[in-house]
Amino acid sequence: MKRAFASFIVTTCVLALTDSALAAAPATAIAPENAGQVIELKRTGGPTVNSAAISPDGRLVAVATSLAIELRDATKLNTIVRTLEGGVAFRSVAFSPDGQLIAGGGKYGDVFVWQTADGQLVRKLERPIQKAVSFLQFSQDARSLAGLVGDVTETSMLVWDVSSGKVAKQSEKALKRRSAALSFAGQRLALTSWSDYDIRLLDFSGKPIGTLAGHTASISSLAFSSDGQTLASGASDGTVQLWSAQNGRKLRTISNLPARPLALSFSSDSRLLAGLLQKSGIVVWDLETGKQVSNLRGSSAQASSGVLHFGQDDKLLLFASSELRILKMPRGNLLSKLALSQPDTPDRLAFSSDGEMVARSFIPGRAKIERASDGRQVANVSSDACCWTLTLLEDVLELVNVPVSISPQKRMVALSVSERRETDRSIVIIQDLKRGTRSESPIADTIFSLAFSPDEELLAAGGYKVHLVNTRSRRIVQTLEHAKGVVISLAFSSNGQLLATASTDGIIRLWQVADGKLASELPKQEKPILSVAFSPDNALLATAGADRVVRLWRVADGKPAQTLKGHESIVGAVAFSADGTILASGALDGAINLWQVSDGKLLKTLKGHTDNIMGVAFMKDGRLASASSDGTTRLWGVK
Repeated sequence: MKRAFASFIVTTCVLALTDSALAAAPATAIAPENAGQVIELKRTGGPTVNSAAISPDGRLVAVATSLAIELRDATKLNTIVRTLEGGVAFRSVAFSPDGQLIAGGGKYGDVFVWQTADGQLVRKLERPIQKAVSFLQFSQDARSLAGLVGDVTETSMLVWDVSSGKVAKQSEKALKRRSAALSFAGQRLALTSWSDYDIRLLDFSGKPIGTLAGHTASISSLAFSSDGQTLASGASDGTVQLWSAQNGRKLRTISNLPARPLALSFSSDSRLLAGLLQKSGIVVWDLETGKQVSNLRGSSAQASSGVLHFGQDDKLLLFASSELRILKMPRGNLLSKLALSQPDTPDRLAFSSDGEMVARSFIPGRAKIERASDGRQVANVSSDACCWTLTLLEDVLELVNVPVSISPQKRMVALSVSERRETDRSIVIIQDLKRGTRSESPIADTIFSLAFSPDEELLAAGGYKVHLVNTRSRRIVQTLEHAKGVVISLAFSSNGQLLATASTDGIIRLWQVADGKLASELPKQEKPILSVAFSPDNALLATAGADRVVRLWRVADGKPAQTLKGHESIVGAVAFSADGTILASGALDGAINLWQVSDGKLLKTLKGHTDNIMGVAFMKDGRLASASSDGTTRLWGVK
């Protein structure tokens, strides 16, 4: 590609659809006068499950979801004993060795510690890095908590003092990695990189201790024994190596496995080692005898990712793809099971202009269209394309090039995906929802945004340029030279005369649709602009982005009308009410702000979502619809 983007697949597992929707009731349209009374009226969808852990006594299972930490009865996994909320999407969870405390790590660096017995919050810990907390582990005395914070390319190691909530230690710099394992007992961190087959050992300050060489294929999993003495590493060629974590000496090689180990876990006494094999089940070895003692085929439900975690008495917790299981090792007797449904987490999202429908797109190239009010599926769009690109904005917001858009009259839906062989070439799919017909149009660009004109005659596709596609002939009729950055957001004025385009380099331009001439350019912003919207009367343009500020501009002269400050994180969605008196804006932290357009006053902040707001839209009856990466779509209004 002309510009380098990191490309990778993130696979998540999704919990069964949670029917936590409030009873529907007639609602009054949201207005400046009653905005303070706006509440959540209805909720559809369900949370993503990201990790799980079993308590030391084997009685509880903690499940980290995109909405909360769920404490479940280990003997009856469908029974939720307690729900621990923090207003964030959780990625990791851990029990203290005595089981009295439980810690949860969030998608954007938040860490909470609760009392297991009653769910009382002990403390929210200091957050020096706003990236995902992928792993947590208590010290033996539970006075300290160690964690790995970062993304799939690099991580930082932190140690918190639980009593004060302060960071006691932190690795000096971010560490490049692909897989990582942490041993609090041995004061060790093990890392593997994308480029080689070696393992690096570091101490808690990030200082290198040694390098373990011996694998001949990429390493897919790492695990320390509970005493920190032994490290296990699994590779894509179906081998597992056992190492001394103290001197780096290779202890044993287990080879000829039928698939790569996705996860490894030692029993509490370090006698057993369990491995979750890709689409092949679980294998258990007795490390004292060196023999394989169990081979549980099919127990992983054809997993492509998963978590293994030993509890007391050799109870093994398996979280893989579509299920939670607790097995008694080494024989693998099933003690408890919970099936998980798998509703997908979208990569991009768009509402119809009236908020009645929502389209969700997924990598590598498909979309699902649903009714926002009840989540009922309307249609699907899919492509044979296989490729996509991803950029990380502000080192935290993941953005992929699978944009989707619904036409104003809800007659068509558009989806763009990368062409199979050429990463600088996209295929734009336009599907007629009523007739069921579809067409594919190639565009020599990497498309990141789509928008239909009010009359549905044009589809604007934004990449490094902006391409206007005739929806009848499916041909490009205009190509607009925007700027150097990727055009992330597009919006037509309600009369169809103007097109607003905004990009990652902070450029915002207004174009005359009739002849493709530049009408005006707004003052350049320092950070990426992620969302633009015209007011219903086309007098104002709302913009928002990575600087956490929402701005209103006068379309006539390009001058600022209002500067709206109040969000605490990146703002990626804006929408005007039908009468233009209220602007809704949604942010990365799940907060939705309602602003009075006339004077910029913050009317109310709506809280409930725990992750990135991917879209907001006002409905015909005046309610507000919102959709988030937390897996839920919510309706807001005044009863």
